[in-house]
Amino acid sequence: MKQDGQERSTSVLLKNVLKLPVVITDAVWMRYVICINKDTERISSRESTDRLVHLLQSLYVGLVNNSDKNLIFYDHHIRPDKKSAPGKKGIKLKAMIKNENCNEPIISVMLPEE
Repeated sequence: MKQDGQERSTSVLLKNVLKLPVVITDAVWMRYVICINKDTERISSRESTDRLVHLLQSLYVGLVNNSDKNLIFYDHHIRPDKKSAPGKKGIKLKAMIKNENCNEPIISVMLPEE
């Protein structure tokens, strides 16, 4: 995954599903993707990758259900880590298809207030 300014590219994980590049803002990345191992206080790459894949799956469902729009708000359910209480926490995310400095549009995933 490439990091560019305030957004992180996740296109490599979705290249067979979505034909557009996907970037995630740092706010979403730090809150809902990165997982810190509480025992070692280091980033758990396996759990972080699982969270990222789950987030991208939620994005895909949101895009399919709103295929005629350039701006969508969609639900994402955060899976708890193994040590927390069971259940899922639901949040809203925003995805916007935009065409910036290139010919190809990109999908940006962000918090609703961003």
